[in-house]
Amino acid sequence: MVWVLCLIALLSAATTVAVAYATAVAVRHRADAAADLAALAAAAEATAGPGAACRAAARTATVNGASLRGCLLTHGTATVTVTALGRGPLGSDLVATGSARAGPAAIRAPAAVGVGSSG
Repeated sequence: MVWVLCLIALLSAATTVAVAYATAVAVRHRADAAADLAALAAAAEATAGPGAACRAAARTATVNGASLRGCLLTHGTATVTVTALGRGPLGSDLVATGSARAGPAAIRAPAAVGVGSSG
């Protein structure tokens, strides 16, 4: 009987640890995804200026369950930092930070296509 109780206690502890880990990973992924999307939103608004770009980043971060903590626009490239919050299985607060950068794609000149005779 004692062994059964010990096994139940061990399984309960292992389950709690697994759920805590999975929750922490989920919060971290939410922070990373929100940062990626916020950086893209800011880069898309880069031509409207830093204020508009960072407002777009803040809106996007909020919609994705995070808070914008930093936004910098340099030469059309946006760098953002966000924080996502979560609740652990025992009521503990989980905080994850994500950062991302987005900007204009490098444009390459098309390869020259030669037209000539082979004769």
